[in-house]
Formats: sequence, structure tokens, C-alpha cells
Amino acid sequence: MRKIFKFAMCAVALLMATDVVLAQTADKNILTNVFRREKANANGALPEAFLKCRVETLKEAGTVEYEIFRSCLDPQAYVFYEVWRNDAGHQAHSATDHLKTLISEMGAASDPEYKGFVHRAYIGGEPTGERLWMNIIRKVKPEHISTLRDSFLKSREATLKEEGCEAFEIYQSVLDPTIFLIYELWTTDEAHTIHSTLPHSKVHSEECQGINEPSFKTKVHKIFIK
Repeated sequence: MRKIFKFAMCAVALLMATDVVLAQTADKNILTNVFRREKANANGALPEAFLKCRVETLKEAGTVEYEIFRSCLDPQAYVFYEVWRNDAGHQAHSATDHLKTLISEMGAASDPEYKGFVHRAYIGGEPTGERLWMNIIRKVKPEHISTLRDSFLKSREATLKEEGCEAFEIYQSVLDPTIFLIYELWTTDEAHTIHSTLPHSKVHSEECQGINEPSFKTKVHKIFIK
């Protein structure tokens, strides 16, 4: 119990950590990525705990989106994708019983060797640093699930060798396998701009032309952080 309690307190502190500018942000949406890894013998307890919490979280007035994605490379690695109406909404969520239950259950299910981390920033807020954090949410036609995944992973090998690339990952929705989250982290905007001009990036773009589900509007978040 002490270990779980300690994990819970650390997780709350991590969720509250922020790179945001405090002024002029009261009404801006907040984007949060929470990265976690499930231990080998947890048998899906981590996503199960999240989805149970999600039912109640989506009823909260301050919740815009609350989703979980699984890594396409590591089936035990997850990212929680959260959008909050404002800071007050996110703060209110942090005090709910269902979040406290999730944190406790995550403590029991998480890989103790993996150091989870959080990105949190206001959407449309002032830059707090030069690093570019990107989330791209796209939905593909069912027959093109492997098209996007395989093309991205092929491009990823070359992308991770680029100067300025800190992370270039793809995650698949636990609830809908046709929806993907692409997570990118660049040292500068210039590094990302250069990436878009390189041959492997162009090949990836060409291979994925016309595969999106037309009824779904792709979401792109670009936020500059420390």
C-alpha cells in the first residue's frame, strides 16, 4: 500500500507539472500527453483502468477529449491523450475519485523500470521554449491501417537519425484501430521544417495519400515548449 500511495502522490505531482505561461490563459484549452508503460504480467490492467475512468471523465464539464493509444512498436507502452476546456476543468478532474482510483490502479499495473512523463501546455498559448511538440490525430480507412503504420515505421528509422529529432512515434487507439496518434518532438521548428523536405519524409507522405477516412477531420497540435 505504501508503494501504491507513493506512486499516486508522484503521479498527481506529475500531472500537475506544466511548461505553460501563466498569464492570459484562463480560457484556453489544455493539451496533455501522459506516457505510461504496463508491466509484463498486468494483462491489460492499465488500459482497462483508464477506460473505466474515461466513462466518468467524459461526463465532466471540463473534458473535451480523453483517449488512450497503444504504441505500434511496444504493446505495453501507452499514451493518454487529453484535451481540457481550461485550467479550471483540468484542476477539477485532478480532485475526482475516479482519477484517484486510476492512479492507484496504474501504480499496481505500471512497469517500475519505466519512468513515465507528461507534456502539458495551453493550446494556442505563448511559446515557453524552442522545442516543438506535435500531436497528429488521423483516422484511416479500415483497409489502410497497415498502410499508415508500416509506412510511418519505415520512415521512422531514418527520421530518428536526423539532427533535431527527439521523438517520432506512432500509437493506435485502444478503442478504434483506425485512429492513430503521431507524437513528434523536435529541438526546433527549423529541424521539423528540414525533415519535411527529406526524401524519406516525402515518400511517407506519398504512400499515405488518400488513405484517410474522409468523414474525420485530422487534428494537428503544434506547441513550443521548454
